[in-house]
Amino acid sequence: MVLWLMVQLRGMLSGDDASKEQIERQVLNIWDKMYKTWFAKVVVSLFLCLQADEQSCQHYHCPA
Repeated sequence: MVLWLMVQLRGMLSGDDASKEQIERQVLNIWDKMYKTWFAKVVVSLFLCLQADEQSCQHYHCPA
């Protein structure tokens, strides 16, 4: 997914290579932050499911 994003981004950008690389780094930093946030939410949800009963687990959308 990240590779596809970088290919698409490079195709849309104009200007010199240094400018393109700076924008690519910024996009990758944003992607990394989004992924880390998503991963943290998944881990917390799974942790809560492991501590909850079956009814509460359905609230957190866990595969129980």
